[in-house]
Amino acid sequence: MRKPRIAAWFVTFAVAAAVFSLAAQPGAAAEEKPAAGEIGISAKEIRIAIVADVDSPLSPGVFQGQVDAIRGYAKYINKRGGVAGRKLVVDFIDSKLSPDEARNATIKACAEDFAMVGTAAVFLSNVDDMVGCVDATGTPTGLPDIPTVTQDRAQQCSPVSYSIAPSPIDCSTNDKAVKTYRISQGQVRYYAKRFPDLHGICIGQNDLRSTTITGLTICDGVEKLGVKLDADGFYGISARSPQTAFTPLVASAKDAGSNYVYALMADAQATSLRREAKLQGLSSVEVWDCSRACYSDQFLTGGADVDGQYIPLSALPLEETTSNKALAAYVKTVGKDKIDGFGETGWIAAILFHETIDKIVASNGINGITRARFLDALSKTKAFDAQGILGTTDIGSRTPSDCYDLVQVQNGTFARVHPKKPAMFDCSSKNTVIVELADP
Repeated sequence: MRKPRIAAWFVTFAVAAAVFSLAAQPGAAAEEKPAAGEIGISAKEIRIAIVADVDSPLSPGVFQGQVDAIRGYAKYINKRGGVAGRKLVVDFIDSKLSPDEARNATIKACAEDFAMVGTAAVFLSNVDDMVGCVDATGTPTGLPDIPTVTQDRAQQCSPVSYSIAPSPIDCSTNDKAVKTYRISQGQVRYYAKRFPDLHGICIGQNDLRSTTITGLTICDGVEKLGVKLDADGFYGISARSPQTAFTPLVASAKDAGSNYVYALMADAQATSLRREAKLQGLSSVEVWDCSRACYSDQFLTGGADVDGQYIPLSALPLEETTSNKALAAYVKTVGKDKIDGFGETGWIAAILFHETIDKIVASNGINGITRARFLDALSKTKAFDAQGILGTTDIGSRTPSDCYDLVQVQNGTFARVHPKKPAMFDCSSKNTVIVELADP
């Protein structure tokens, strides 16, 4: 049924009146033209930096996915008018798996860019230049940082860093002898319901003290969620170790009859672990668990050796583009040959950046964008989901999300196993447990 014309006329008049009222206001957004303001913001551009480890002989191209994602987002959004009436420009600064390069990158970004978005620098352990970074007024407001990978507590608890995947540590306990960690490993609850009497080991990288601590805390959380630990529970191994380094660890699991093994390591090493297990005839394992790093095409090249591997994710699987427009935009823009699980987190970081800018513009206009307002807006972001790609996360409080979904390698592909419905997450509060641990 058509609506009466008088109703349509009234709506049109009301809209016109509202537009006229807005235009009549001094400094209204309708009349405001972009102008230079904060560092990294000119009348035509907003510059952001992506600081990531890419060019390194230790792990060539390790975080190239994040770089491709941030560049792709700029391309995507610039075709749609840009950000705050300006073109989004991306400056890539390679931190090269080096503490010195990482610090130099933050210094460069402080001087030239509005913010760092998608940061993935493993050795970013000195945040002094980020925290003390001055804004256009000369005030040490700090350089906003939206990281996707944080390894050192200095960055995890930095007052200017707001990760899309908050670290488990409760930063209020960072200076205490015994620290509190919020460990979100909901997939273990899923396993425990389906495989009775799970017991086994965790294997993680120990090249850095921070990676060792991460492994220990996650392993403790796994035990609290339903897996009994065999022997030492957590075993550390270098990221440079060959397959033979797994020989004694697999032998230990075999002797204990372990039916659960958690690989907290890169995809290539997780593949080596599985191949060593096959070589030694470790057949008791019912659950092969792995970090997000195994969610890669490279891992699938392991073929039958890696079949059955479970991988918990905090974001939607890349295969579900028909269920989410924002995810589809990432895959289409960046290209199927360049997307990966880490890259997806870069796209999520870019969405957080853009949505935060939009909030500032809504309140202060297109020329009211400052680093101080940006940091304040991030601190108030309590329920971010990246347009449905990410499990709802409290960014402002730096609290790990309870949400996850679970995929499994089945016949050379990643298949969703929980929740079974596409575009869904398991967000039970029971997925997160508290672990208290003194530094080793």
